[in-house]
Amino acid sequence: MEMLDQNPITPFGQRPLSLNTVRAQRAVRECPKGQPVHKWQVFRNLCEARASLPVSDRALAVLNALLSFHPDTVLPAGAADLVVFPSNRLLALRAHGMAVSTLSRHLAALVDSGLVLRRDSPNGKRYARKTTSGDIEQAFGFDLGPIVARAEEFAVMAEAAIAKRHALAILRERITLARRDIAKIIATGVEQGVPADWASYHRTFRNIMARLPRVPTCKVLQPIVVELASLAKAIVKALEQHLDPIEPGPLIPQADQIN
Repeated sequence: MEMLDQNPITPFGQRPLSLNTVRAQRAVRECPKGQPVHKWQVFRNLCEARASLPVSDRALAVLNALLSFHPDTVLPAGAADLVVFPSNRLLALRAHGMAVSTLSRHLAALVDSGLVLRRDSPNGKRYARKTTSGDIEQAFGFDLGPIVARAEEFAVMAEAAIAKRHALAILRERITLARRDIAKIIATGVEQGVPADWASYHRTFRNIMARLPRVPTCKVLQPIVVELASLAKAIVKALEQHLDPIEPGPLIPQADQIN
């Protein structure tokens, strides 16, 4: 007689079954078996890519606590022992004393986002059934399979997030440097009485800086960087036009002329 799959796919009680849960179950089912995944590396990738994920930092803290209940660091994809079954009390303690009501909300967010699966028992309790030898035969709790199955996806997301942050940091750095240069060059031109339309330059400068958003993005900052660079070039040229001309140095005779 063929054995039925003993992993429940629907949640206990009145909890609904979401499409994200069905999607996560399919990812676990179709994941190549046996590929080793370092759980803490996956977690770091999730933290890096959090802006692209529908979970909060506190939900990730709960996921961190769930991962800590699995004794292994390397989790093989498709393994049957990826279910952890801590009580709410123990889970709340590892989540830095989080209130149980808050814990339940973030657990639901992890499930709804497809990062973990519920493997609910017939009565909704979390526990493991063991064989006479002490091995776990069946466990009911939270299945870590989805983050193992999607480890490569999270690695790509983390790499993209890091690259985006790096690009944004460079743009912000360039704006800071251009802002300093422009402000000081205009101040120098005014203080030294250099004949130029410094008021117009300053007005243009203020108009550009007024477009800086509270939450900057590369798309918004890129044209601002270009405009600031163009303005800086223009005011440097205006300042240099009124410097004393550089006198040419003495000519150095060529070697054949000396002879």
